[in-house]
Amino acid sequence: MKTAIICHGGAIKAAFAAGVLYSLSKHGIKAADLVMGTSASVPTTCYFVSRQFSLIKDIWEKELGNKKFIKIGNFLKGEPVFDLDYLINIVFKKRKRLNVGAIKNSKTKFLIPLYNHREHRAEYWSNHNSKVGGGFWDILRASMVIHDKNLVYKDDLERFVDIDLVPFLIYQNKENFRGINRFIIISNHKDLSWNIKKMIGHKFFIHFQTKNFPAGAKEMMEKRKRIIQKGFKIFNEFLSKNNVLFINPLEDSPFHLVNDKNAEIKKDFMSGERVADLTIKNNKNFLEAFIDESKPSRF
Repeated sequence: MKTAIICHGGAIKAAFAAGVLYSLSKHGIKAADLVMGTSASVPTTCYFVSRQFSLIKDIWEKELGNKKFIKIGNFLKGEPVFDLDYLINIVFKKRKRLNVGAIKNSKTKFLIPLYNHREHRAEYWSNHNSKVGGGFWDILRASMVIHDKNLVYKDDLERFVDIDLVPFLIYQNKENFRGINRFIIISNHKDLSWNIKKMIGHKFFIHFQTKNFPAGAKEMMEKRKRIIQKGFKIFNEFLSKNNVLFINPLEDSPFHLVNDKNAEIKKDFMSGERVADLTIKNNKNFLEAFIDESKPSRF
């Protein structure tokens, strides 16, 4: 039996998914045959595969709610809101040092999905014989990029942006999941419907931010509603055909940007921990089997 953990992003809202994954690690789920994160959850899954579980909590609760990382004033100026240089060079490389060697040497197949905005398709960096060139830190950065000022301009990595630009695209590649018998999928969204509030927010985002996006990324943002509807259909089909434990919030949380005391991020993270505890209680047989099939000693 083989297992997989997939952790979805969503900017600061990915704190929920991080809380779930951290809680699962405390309950014995510390490895899997395949691990993949998207967007803001790529770093979370990095620390999971490197088995630096405590740093997942430290980073989300102590490092991401400050004004060094989040530049809220940049939104109206069309500049990047999130400072990826600070995140990678200060947080991941120094303050909460990520063990990249442990990731590369892990027997877990770790995939970082990337969206090729030139050819409108998904590509994957793998810790096992990757076809995508570039250094690890550049790949990590590219997995979270959407604004052209954050693009990686070397090794042809400027063709890559955040895979969540086209939600659920990763489920079209069945080859990645060949041989997997049991999945844990963590999402930070409860409601993916396209209501009036989301429509207005989307129009504001396009108006103020996408003028500086790569052409392919801007095109996808303008088609966002149709892409979400198509992707959600693919995702539901995946859920129906596989043995999946799908963990999402009890209610849809608002989009948080900044709080001086980091309160909202901590709230989302703690919500993830509570939902994970409840999930474990209600899915005991599934999770016991998952733990047994994913013993860290195998990896």
